[in-house]
Amino acid sequence: MDEYYSEKNNENADEVREPVAEYVVDKQSQQLSLEFPEEKMGEYWDDAALNKTGFEETKLIYNEAEQLLDVLKKELSTCSSFDIVVSFIRTSGLSLLVSTLDQLQQAGIKGRVITTTYLNITEPSAMETLLQYPNIETRIYQPQSSLDSFHAKSYMFYRNNGADSIILGSSNISKAALKNGEEWNLRAYEKDSDSVVKTGQSRFEHLWNHDNIAFLDETYVSDYKEYCRIKDGKSTFKASFTNSQTLDSTELKPNSMQDEALINIQESMRNGHTRALAIAATGTGKTYLAAFAAKDIGASSVLFIAHRIELLESAHRTFRNVFDDNPNSFSYYKSRKKELAKFTFASMQTLAKDLEDIPMDHFDFIIIDEFHRAAAPQYEGLIAHFQPRFLLGLTATPERTDKVNIYEIAENNVVSNIRLEEALERELLAPFHYFGISDHTLSELNMAFNSERELVIQLNTNRRVDLILKNMKKYQYSGDTLHGLGFCVNKEHAKFMSEQFNREGIKSVCLTGEDKGEKRVEMIKRLRDVNDDLQFIFTVDIFNEGIDIPELNLILFLRPTESAIVFTQQLGRGLRKSANKEYVTVLDFVANHRKSYLIPVALMGDREQGYIDKNKIRYMVHSNFKELNANLHIDLSPIVKEEILRTLDTTKFNTADNIRAMFQDFDKVVKQSTGSNRTVQILDFVKFENAPKIRQLLSGTTYKNIHTIKQKTGLADAIDTVIFENKELTKLFNSISSLIPIRKFYDYTALVLLLKDGKVNLESVQKYVEYVFSITMPEQEMASIGFAITRLTNNKALNQSSQDDEGTIHLDPKLAALLAGDAFKSLLNGYLDYGIRSYEQEFGKEIFLHDEKLHLYKKYRKEDVAVFEGFGGDLSTWNREGVQFYNNCFYLFVNMEKENIAEHLEYNDFFIDHNKFHWQSQNNTNHTSSRGEKFINHQELGIRVKLFVRKKAKEDGVTEPFIYLGEVDYVSSHGNSPMNVTWRFHKTIPQQLYGELTY
Repeated sequence: MDEYYSEKNNENADEVREPVAEYVVDKQSQQLSLEFPEEKMGEYWDDAALNKTGFEETKLIYNEAEQLLDVLKKELSTCSSFDIVVSFIRTSGLSLLVSTLDQLQQAGIKGRVITTTYLNITEPSAMETLLQYPNIETRIYQPQSSLDSFHAKSYMFYRNNGADSIILGSSNISKAALKNGEEWNLRAYEKDSDSVVKTGQSRFEHLWNHDNIAFLDETYVSDYKEYCRIKDGKSTFKASFTNSQTLDSTELKPNSMQDEALINIQESMRNGHTRALAIAATGTGKTYLAAFAAKDIGASSVLFIAHRIELLESAHRTFRNVFDDNPNSFSYYKSRKKELAKFTFASMQTLAKDLEDIPMDHFDFIIIDEFHRAAAPQYEGLIAHFQPRFLLGLTATPERTDKVNIYEIAENNVVSNIRLEEALERELLAPFHYFGISDHTLSELNMAFNSERELVIQLNTNRRVDLILKNMKKYQYSGDTLHGLGFCVNKEHAKFMSEQFNREGIKSVCLTGEDKGEKRVEMIKRLRDVNDDLQFIFTVDIFNEGIDIPELNLILFLRPTESAIVFTQQLGRGLRKSANKEYVTVLDFVANHRKSYLIPVALMGDREQGYIDKNKIRYMVHSNFKELNANLHIDLSPIVKEEILRTLDTTKFNTADNIRAMFQDFDKVVKQSTGSNRTVQILDFVKFENAPKIRQLLSGTTYKNIHTIKQKTGLADAIDTVIFENKELTKLFNSISSLIPIRKFYDYTALVLLLKDGKVNLESVQKYVEYVFSITMPEQEMASIGFAITRLTNNKALNQSSQDDEGTIHLDPKLAALLAGDAFKSLLNGYLDYGIRSYEQEFGKEIFLHDEKLHLYKKYRKEDVAVFEGFGGDLSTWNREGVQFYNNCFYLFVNMEKENIAEHLEYNDFFIDHNKFHWQSQNNTNHTSSRGEKFINHQELGIRVKLFVRKKAKEDGVTEPFIYLGEVDYVSSHGNSPMNVTWRFHKTIPQQLYGELTY
């Protein structure tokens, strides 16, 4: 009998090793097998033992020379924990593993299992068996439609010595799959070069916490067993099923957006807030959030306010689904029948007339839908009258407001902010298949259009219609019935397209903002009806009407992209989930156009407030956005790719002309979206999805704040002109703007509070941050605020501002006089709100509660890193070298491409792979120098090493920030003066970022 050992202390080769497993011969079968003593379950072999037993080799298992069952038993018996995901589990297969599962239970080895009820193939008896094991947690992925496929089969085994393994292939858990079926499965051990197990583990975590997941318990098994008994097996069980075959409201479960918002509502109420705003993309479940919130806080009397009857009817259905109350508990408050109930649904117009008849404290919880309308006088009266325990505003479009700040109305308390990109990532919306098609019919057109009329003449051709119809037939759509929407340049263009489609037998209409509301409602209702012959609507501005058409499965972009914001708004019209719609097809006919680079900008949905990242755009276009979101498909024709990259390379965004043009385009969108004549305000840069990068607008040498840009583009309000014409005010707003994008949050907040209130100190900043973020700040944050206050005393723009003995800074009286009045107070409140929203959008409020401030893969300047790491000295000292040492940590700053750098500073730095990086030290560092020895022995010395990388130092003359790649550990080194060091990342670099930096 051979014995195999685990080396307990690799540093002491003479130490006695204890047996972990032994080969034994079965007396009846005479077969050799591995037997694991119970007390050794979860311990592992060293590399030598793995090689001896063959456990380390990669091999194909096909149920002949070796059965998958035997391999599974071996892997389970040597792991410390395991994850299994399979499409179905049959008792015939699970029973073969029972003895091994018993051993795992006795040894305390934990595991997780994900399976499905698709077509009810998983047997209730198998579920009952799994429930017998307290060490195994099982969850069920519930397909939401026949289009929701789930075919994963993977078995992952984790070991303390790092010898993790995975089995990937075709086998579910059944007797045939494990023993004698024609199955192909690959067993492999984790290697640094591929990280297969880590990738599988990451995907497993995604599924484990998916919105479609249900928890396996006895009630679930009981309902499933009954369902399987009475069903024909052709439809799939879901947890919402009951014996009466109706939806059971108690089984409704909040999605990820709603879960987060509910937690934030509770936290904000505990911190004294009585109002909140929830921002979420259309189709993500805002109304259900309101119903769940009412239930969560135990509301005794609820009022739901909207301005359209369709919204009230939808909300009524939603609340009836969530609350299992008597029908008499729900009422519509109408002009002819004014009834109040536990749940009252009322239009703003009707309710506003009767405010005097309703006590101000009658309602415990009030929800206002489309809260961006809250600035209207009638809404203001409603909000001022009622005094509920809590008021919740809902909107998908916070940008659609006039001059009133809806964030202030909601006490600056945003409990959810899920925009389109994040909603797609969380699978809260239907995915899209986007095809960028080269429009050769416009190849000879000068796309810097002299007039809209000239463009329409070029667009309204039979040749172009043929191109559109050809590609519609080529790319098709999801579902049996076409529900299409085409976006056109103007009414003439939309009318032409409708006529041409009707001529081709595709029933369509032209619909614009000029049509009466009744007609728009009727046409949209017809388009949604699968039995109606209407298949297409051509429009100009319907995206600005908040129209929601869940059944849309084909969108045509028939006009050049002039704005990433408009592109996103139009795209969002078709992304609400709908039965039998797997995805939305988007056909974009792209011509030779000076702004074609906006297409990838819009598709990427980058919400950072910094610069347009040309390098990122280049890589994403080159790779067809393959790492953007696995649920999406983006395909650009070669000609479109070439055109986008050409315009990207030839456009310098920081020239004065381009800055003015970008700002003017943004201003047009603001006016169109708000239905007003107001100009761009600072808060618009976070309100609008895909707004221009504000730092890009301020990156040139000409403009240092948006008020100067507004003056130079003829878009200045009175207050902009006052700032522009006064040098002292210009310096102040230049100073504020220099802190954007906001990394030094306390510096920014302290400065704006000082200008608004005339004084600021540590306590006022602390109080402000705690209130707006509904948090209690840890004691260690006080030092960082104190450093920010100290830096503020050195701000030259503040002139004679002074600090008293108690630490309060008082604004220079002359500056205070310049900033006096409601107009400046409102403007500075907007800057404060911008700071809150943009910072929370990037980092989340949790950043104030955690010791680790730097976020992986975010962009930072060197002095930003110093602030985040708690450095209180002169920030300029961090800009001198590529290596900094502070607080027992090395900070390495690396330029991948060396341009205009002195030869003695050109270091050889590159990625070895996704896990390792080759870095060359400064020329004065060698293996025996103090710094060199610290690099080599940093782990033993308790020194951390953090790596920051950027592709190049400058793009179009503008200094680029660094990307934080995380902590690294020393692997090896060679050479002296400089040293060549190989570092290993703590976390594998994501493919998208790796591609961007190595492309």
